Amino acid sequence: MIMINKDELLQASIINTALVTELKTDNEALKNIIAGADALNYEATISKVKYRNIYDFKQEMTIFKGKEQGLKAGDAVLNTEGLIGMIKKVNKNTAIVRLLTNKESNASVKINDAFGILKMKDGEMVVSNMTNYDKVQVGDKIYTSGLGNLPGSILIGEVAAITNDSLEIEKIITVKWAVDFTHLNYVYVVGGK
Repeated sequence: MIMINKDELLQASIINTALVTELKTDNEALKNIIAGADALNYEATISKVKYRNIYDFKQEMTIFKGKEQGLKAGDAVLNTEGLIGMIKKVNKNTAIVRLLTNKESNASVKINDAFGILKMKDGEMVVSNMTNYDKVQVGDKIYTSGLGNLPGSILIGEVAAITNDSLEIEKIITVKWAVDFTHLNYVYVVGGK
């Protein structure tokens, strides 16, 4: 005769329901990242995020792909929303990604026909090296320029605000991110030039 404890059965049911919900969410995220990778004009390697240090949350993360999968330092890391960062270091089967929110990150960007440099400054992401003559408005999209190591036309975000430097020669543009950096589960890696 088998005795079933109702409390144990209820607890197992709750755990199973939570697990099924987590698997459905994970499956949906993976479907979206695969669809996004297929839509790219670049060859992409899909990876799950392995590790993110809660104390350096905005600096780096580790992914489950590396040299064996053809990754190299400088490759662009994206999700379906846009650019996340660049590969900093590659190991055999993992890689460390320097996030765009890292104060050491920078990238050449394009807004309309104007080019600039994207970087963190005083806790905000800004685009600098744009003259007052460059035609840029709030709401304009910001993409990688294709100059330097990153492929071009990868979405970064949009112009949130425009100010001038102290000499009123250069525009300083504040960026509104396309990517939600708090929820990064799957990414794809695109090789540079």
